[in-house]
Amino acid sequence: MGFLSTLYTRIVGSIGLVQKSVARRAVFRAFEAAKVGRLTSSWETTGQNINSELSSGILDRLINRSRDLFKNDEYAKKFGEMIRNNVVGAAGISIKQRIYEATGAPDTVAQAAIAESWKRWCRRGVCDITGQQSFRDMQRGLITDAPRDGAFLVRKIRGAAAGNEFGFALQRLDPLRLDTQFNRDAAPSVNAVIMGVEVNRYSRAVAYHILESSNAVSGARKRERIPADEIIHGFISDDFVEAKRGVPWMYAAMLRLNDLKAYREAAIIAARIGASKMGFYVQKEGHVTDPDELADGKDEDGKLIDKVDPGVFDLLPSSIADLKTFDPAYPHDQFEPFIKAALQGAASGFGVSYVGLSGNLEGVNFSSIRQGVLAERDQWMTIQDWFIDAFIEEVYPEWLRFALLNGQVLAENGSALPLSKYEKFLSHECQGRRWPWVDPLRDAQASILRLKNKLTSRTRITNDGGADIEDVFAELENEEQLAAEYNIDLALQPIAPSVQKSKDEKDDTETD
Repeated sequence: MGFLSTLYTRIVGSIGLVQKSVARRAVFRAFEAAKVGRLTSSWETTGQNINSELSSGILDRLINRSRDLFKNDEYAKKFGEMIRNNVVGAAGISIKQRIYEATGAPDTVAQAAIAESWKRWCRRGVCDITGQQSFRDMQRGLITDAPRDGAFLVRKIRGAAAGNEFGFALQRLDPLRLDTQFNRDAAPSVNAVIMGVEVNRYSRAVAYHILESSNAVSGARKRERIPADEIIHGFISDDFVEAKRGVPWMYAAMLRLNDLKAYREAAIIAARIGASKMGFYVQKEGHVTDPDELADGKDEDGKLIDKVDPGVFDLLPSSIADLKTFDPAYPHDQFEPFIKAALQGAASGFGVSYVGLSGNLEGVNFSSIRQGVLAERDQWMTIQDWFIDAFIEEVYPEWLRFALLNGQVLAENGSALPLSKYEKFLSHECQGRRWPWVDPLRDAQASILRLKNKLTSRTRITNDGGADIEDVFAELENEEQLAAEYNIDLALQPIAPSVQKSKDEKDDTETD
């Protein structure tokens, strides 16, 4: 029994060791990215907190390099234009008042009064403390700051200092004025400061330390401590939890753009050299060349040809030197594929389509461009929602309070709307820009089909097009009244179905 017991114990122990070994190998296989070896030795990894990492000078370097790309790289500039044009657009993000009576009927008097007052405040010279920008201009500027610098910065100016009848204005600040180099650990009765952002024990911003604006080229600038309720500091922190500063949106593709710029520069130089067909004179063995023989026009019998004119053939004296040509063979046939691959990677890092960033429509059909455009528009709407929450919703409620307080919201009869109904008057919706459909006819037909089957509503369809259902109904009513006055028939004539399909439609059908 002793022998059997010992044998059993050894077998069980061996099985246990095998199970542990298998378990270790399974875990190792599950995290191949954590493997350390010859191929991953240069892959640096740190467990550093994002704020500690950025405050070590990395954030300043990222911002400076991002700004350089925005100024000197055409694709970074294009990315900024895409954000401005698609997130804010030409008209800016609009606000629609949604004010209702207790009965559920719209309060058209209050809606019209607030809309008119908001329009007056949004004008150039009113909303901006400097008097240089309208509210739409400010939106376009801030949505440029955010991707380039990682954040935007706005100061709220209240009371008489605002310089307008509303008692409320905004000041757009350079994000670099938020002092990245000012850091402080928390102590009794003292808040921590992380790259210029003062936070309480719960990591909530309570103040911002802003560098004073100065044109001096030397000397340290002073900081001003501004309470958090006076500052709008907008940045996206989805990628880095607990981050107190945002990073430029191009951070994952900046190195690729810089490498692409260097490659194109080298390729252009090589192409210019190749077009020049440069060569070298090689002195023949045993012959000592007099320097005067190399000078053009000095030796009538044996001068070297050191200038080349188009369409001219000259005889090179063989007694002095041989000519060795130099041809770098550029433009290279791999130039365009490399550029395309690099831009595809950059577009992925930016979160946009390659076609939109590069403007290259080669090999694009309806299905592929539709897929890319729709995915890109989802990205724009996501950024719109963030921008609305980070900026518009920080401004509009406070503007309304000051406008009511200062009697600047007037009904048609001239009476001011009361501040006591602020909560009622605050009801509103923000509407970002929308885009025309890639194929308007087919998309319109799909909307009609969904509407007939009660799978959507006119409100949703109208909102998707960037319009407001109440505005549409009001315009239709006005058109019908105006048409009746002029005896115009507004009945729409049916459109004959198209007989011939477009090339893209044929390609799509064949693919399906």
